[in-house]
Amino acid sequence: MKPEDVARHARTAVPLRTGAPWQRALARVVLAAVLVLPLWELGLRRLCFAPMEVVPGLGSILAPGVEIRWAIEGDGASQWNAAGVRGAAMPDPQAPSVLVRGDSFTEALQLDDDDTFPVVLAAGLRAAGLPLPVLNAGASGQSLPDYLERAASDRERFRVAWTVVQVRDDDLERAAWDESRTHFARAADGSLRLEPVAPPPPARIGALLRPLTNRSALFGYGRMRALEFARAARAEPPLFSATTARAAPAPRRDYPIEDEVSLLNAAWQGRVTVLYLAVFDPERPREPASDTERRLFAACAAQGGSCVNLRESFPEFAARWEAPYGFANSNWNTGHMNAAGHRAAGALLARELVKTLAP
Repeated sequence: MKPEDVARHARTAVPLRTGAPWQRALARVVLAAVLVLPLWELGLRRLCFAPMEVVPGLGSILAPGVEIRWAIEGDGASQWNAAGVRGAAMPDPQAPSVLVRGDSFTEALQLDDDDTFPVVLAAGLRAAGLPLPVLNAGASGQSLPDYLERAASDRERFRVAWTVVQVRDDDLERAAWDESRTHFARAADGSLRLEPVAPPPPARIGALLRPLTNRSALFGYGRMRALEFARAARAEPPLFSATTARAAPAPRRDYPIEDEVSLLNAAWQGRVTVLYLAVFDPERPREPASDTERRLFAACAAQGGSCVNLRESFPEFAARWEAPYGFANSNWNTGHMNAAGHRAAGALLARELVKTLAP
């Protein structure tokens, strides 16, 4: 072969390929995963990273010593300690304090630590010469019976000078009487009592996956979304229901709001303030939105209790055409309290507690 033929053949030769087509495809997938998954992990750690730990006596709490990130609704960074209290430092069990119990509205993962109403409350107390630490023990999914069940253990763990309990209508209605969890019930003599229900043991697969969930935002977020889709699928109505009789709506239950308020005051020997988060209607900011709201504050007044209604701040929100609920990345006036709502709640609580605790 002539030299020029050898050179022409070298230019036109097909490169040698090794391995079967499926092996080459798998190698490309693995390479893409190695390059992309770390970027997804970093991005999701900024979007949603909230590992949980199970602590004896406290149940499931946000992992201590880890920066919790939540930007799905709002955009908040928080730290929690081993006592289940928001903040990096452990509270001093000998120092008199104000303990705040509530659900996800108090937990407030949507906001940074300093923007939550317990921090605003603490600043208001200091300004009035009452430098009491305020302990934020909010936990998503809890309700009034849960707070009552923990009242005795709270007094053992902390030197509680006063307690704030945050509630909404559901905490006095459906959730408070849900028999699948700790709930209210009637005793044989007709009095109201607390019916404790132990939480179900964690699923074995969940316990096995917890170390991975707590270390990987990608895996934790993926698992959370998968569970959300599963719940939504179970709640989805049948595609064809022409032959299915429509169920009659359940009659509204008459909940004993007055007895619940009495039980609440007794659990903390009267040293408790109820923070009620009312529904905000900018066109009628002063009008109670439910019969439960009316009955709660009537019972509070009749029993000499301490109650604060976020509604007191609603005329100012309406005048500015702002809402205490909702974030820039969520719908206006829906979902959890935003920073303005927390400032309003903290200021109202500070005014109430200064009046109550001042010597």
